[in-house]
Amino acid sequence: MTVGDIYKTSDIIKVYAGDSLSSALSKLTSSHDTAFVFEGNTLIGAISPYFAAIKTKYPPQTKVENALVHPPKLELTDEITKAAQLMMEAKMHYLPVFDKEVFLGIVGARSILSAFKGSPVFRVKVGENKGLVTVTERDTLSYALHLFKDRNISKLLVLTPDLKLNGILSQFDVLALLSTPIEGQSLGSFSGEKVPQHNSVVADFYKTNVLTMGSDDTYETALQLITDKHKGSVVVVDSEYRPVEIVTISDLLKLMIPKAQNIPLDVKILHIEEKHKVSIDHFLDKLSPQFKYFDNLDKVTVSIEEHKHGGVIEIKLLLHFTHKKDTVIQKTGKNLPQVIGEIFDALGTLGSKQKEL
Repeated sequence: MTVGDIYKTSDIIKVYAGDSLSSALSKLTSSHDTAFVFEGNTLIGAISPYFAAIKTKYPPQTKVENALVHPPKLELTDEITKAAQLMMEAKMHYLPVFDKEVFLGIVGARSILSAFKGSPVFRVKVGENKGLVTVTERDTLSYALHLFKDRNISKLLVLTPDLKLNGILSQFDVLALLSTPIEGQSLGSFSGEKVPQHNSVVADFYKTNVLTMGSDDTYETALQLITDKHKGSVVVVDSEYRPVEIVTISDLLKLMIPKAQNIPLDVKILHIEEKHKVSIDHFLDKLSPQFKYFDNLDKVTVSIEEHKHGGVIEIKLLLHFTHKKDTVIQKTGKNLPQVIGEIFDALGTLGSKQKEL
């Protein structure tokens, strides 16, 4: 199936180069919505909440032409798996479609997933996450903003004191609070009057209406729930309603991308407690696919050690390249999921630099 089979020409959010960022963001309703920027009839870029107000915090009065990003362009003959891959790379759920240099319309992530329903790639048990990022009701808005930007994620799980699922705080919920909305406009609107972030806490803004499923379910179940309920994620919970995974639209898109050849791993594990072994096995299973953009990478040496005194866990990766110096990634801490998350974050940053070279 190709992009030409699923692209649409209507219901496109359009803004113009001279519009203010506040007016553009007011047209969006979720973290992954995209407004396409035109100069006359020519598409010149796009506005997304993350790039315009989280990663780089532009003032609300900024002209759209100064805050836009340039999304990848799709052609009618492109396979939808390519569209999924470009969405993952661009961190956008909508991409423009062209016929040569003529703008025709857009393709959305949900359309791609709907077209791929029934595919065996989704018939895989979800399992455990490489490292959930969580907050509590009492955490500040400033801290949540830091996590969104630092961990490059769109959703935070809100937990109770006994670590059960309480709700979700989305990037868009936080975005809406960076400035006071103008009366009568949508939550994404900006007036320029700042809300004092140090007085704002997660408790006032997170959503409790969360889709959940069991840890024995598959990604196919998550896909069905997300498409049927028009939500952006499903939280996987255990028998005590404690989250073990969150499945997002991005995770489902990732499953559609053809797997790159796995890089050999030379693994050394020392002094790890029994309770950590399942998480480490899951970490190692997900590690090799992270190297798809690492040119001339021959092998990765992985060392995982738990120091007896203090319970500190150290994960060290040594990336062996053919034509350049080896690279070391090393993280330590007492919280294994957090250490694993930091390893994947560092790999993501290094992989992005590889793509740009």
